[in-house]
Amino acid sequence: MVMAVLYKQMALYFAFPFFFYCLARSYKKPVKIFYASLGAVIAVVLVLGPFYQAEGVDGLLKIAEKVLPLRRRIFEDKVSSFWCVLHNFVKVNYWETPLQVKICLLSTLVALIPGMYLLVRNPSKKQFVLSLVYSSMTFFLFSMQVHEKHITMP
Repeated sequence: MVMAVLYKQMALYFAFPFFFYCLARSYKKPVKIFYASLGAVIAVVLVLGPFYQAEGVDGLLKIAEKVLPLRRRIFEDKVSSFWCVLHNFVKVNYWETPLQVKICLLSTLVALIPGMYLLVRNPSKKQFVLSLVYSSMTFFLFSMQVHEKHITMP
């Protein structure tokens, strides 16, 4: 998952279901989840460690700037996301970029709550697959800088 997120921000679509599924399952099998969590931490250190060692926090910030498209506008062209539809009534694409980022982040996180809640209450394989689709559709509708190819992710 770490490598996927560093490749493209689209992998964030699936990070939340994986996290909440592991969290819910950890109550039933804490030892296995501990080793999986330890593996994730080791992966983060192995992948990001050299960048931190070479340039410190600036190196990590450079990676974040490349992975997350926060310097662009809320949407490009006419992508069928919530923001494109809203732009017909309120010109959201002309707001300041930091405001756009905050609104996208907040709306995406709020929209994720119901699906992740259901996954934590019932951490079955079927619910996990449904939450993957739910999360990816939520990110497609509300996240920053969505392209039409992102709809193929769900």
